[in-house]
Amino acid sequence: MVLAVPAAMSNQGILSRYAEQVADRGHGRLTVQANADRAWTGVLDLADVIDREHLAGYAAVFRRGEERPRYAITPGTVAGRQHRSPSLRHAIERERERPWTPPETADFLYTHRKLRAQFGAQWTARLDEILAQAQPLMNLQPECAPLPGTIRADPEADAQLEAGI
Repeated sequence: MVLAVPAAMSNQGILSRYAEQVADRGHGRLTVQANADRAWTGVLDLADVIDREHLAGYAAVFRRGEERPRYAITPGTVAGRQHRSPSLRHAIERERERPWTPPETADFLYTHRKLRAQFGAQWTARLDEILAQAQPLMNLQPECAPLPGTIRADPEADAQLEAGI
């Protein structure tokens, strides 16, 4: 089972967990970004090995917070050879690169604004990088209603974030 999380959500999640730890305990453990980057790409390398070596009879790709997989991949047989279609790697990449829903965008921007308010100026460059990773995936359609329990992002603050302010 694979949790396919876009880079921006993953990286923001690292900072958000760190901020929560600092708020709760006065200190936190911050994942080294180079290690996080290697793990994020390493999932794809592992997916290649699983596919190539037929190491799993079943593979599933999930979104964060969901109980049901978005992709379930089982082996098949073509011309007497076992294969997977689509590949596990393809399913992970597809999920990581898909456009976000308006509620996902609202949640991301809400957390982003919160982190900017919590962290000092030394974090601005990193938060800017994360926002740049997110921008191609964000969906800011105001007519879409958020999911129950989702905090709606402030459109003015969102516009400022998009503009890099």
